[in-house]
Amino acid sequence: MGFIVPMLEGSQANSSPINRISILKDQTKLILELCHFTEDLNPLWPTKAMVEKLKSMSGPVVRNCQELTDQKSQFDFLRSAFFNTLGFQASPKNCSLQSQFLPQVLSSRQGPTSLLMLFFCSLAEESGIKVQVGSCRKRFLLKAKLDGKTFVVDFVDQCRRLEPDEIVELINRGFDFSTGSLNSETLVVEYLNGLKALARKENRLQILSLIHSYL
Repeated sequence: MGFIVPMLEGSQANSSPINRISILKDQTKLILELCHFTEDLNPLWPTKAMVEKLKSMSGPVVRNCQELTDQKSQFDFLRSAFFNTLGFQASPKNCSLQSQFLPQVLSSRQGPTSLLMLFFCSLAEESGIKVQVGSCRKRFLLKAKLDGKTFVVDFVDQCRRLEPDEIVELINRGFDFSTGSLNSETLVVEYLNGLKALARKENRLQILSLIHSYL
């Protein structure tokens, strides 16, 4: 199914946004919650349309990735498909708030690194590749378990696998790879905080209030 899973039902569907963000641990459900957030921003961006857009974009990538037999080949295919075929890239520094919302990101293929990282993790999850968030602030790093071995990859550098000496340098600079990985909701919080900063900069008080309700 790609980026998205079916709608939440029952008590979860009626929970407050902040509770839903905190309990949704996998990437696809978190992206679904961002679709609800997008519809709250503008009813002309309905959740169903966002879901269909994401499914049509990710479905062929996931199917082709799953046809490969080893995880390293799957990962290399996935990174090429994400950054080259689909053409996702980070937004320029002086971007507007409007350009960072989900519909614009899917249209322009440019968006906040935290949101793109969540997209990639979801694609990996759907393809059967185990990836975890290692860092999403000073550096955007992922841990990928491929064919029984764990690799650290630099998401900003198109998920290039880091060499041992690069990892040692990061450790010397204070990165701790021995601790547990970050939860995926960290990426959502990072994304929403970025929107909050832009909303404050542009004095968009109504949007700022909505973002606060999700944090």
